[in-house]
Amino acid sequence: MSEMKFIVFRVAPPGRTAFEVPIIFPKVMVHKDVFVHTRQLFWRDGSETTIVSAGFYQTSTGRCYGESETLKVKARGHEDESLIATHDVTGGTV
Repeated sequence: MSEMKFIVFRVAPPGRTAFEVPIIFPKVMVHKDVFVHTRQLFWRDGSETTIVSAGFYQTSTGRCYGESETLKVKARGHEDESLIATHDVTGGTV
């Protein structure tokens, strides 16, 4: 499976620096459903959570493109690609 979907969340925990979190998931899942259920995980500590971008992720090339029709948000291209490629190092700090 080389094409997947992704969502980038901006998470702002109370009293802490905001950061971005990419979530990558299979194409058979719907962006909006993943957003609704994943957002609740961040809300547990009172974090404000918003959608930054969403679209498709090409696993073989690391390319981000397109948009989510259900969330009405577009991919940011290189910015999303860099976030996904470096998230394990930067922790989403932007």
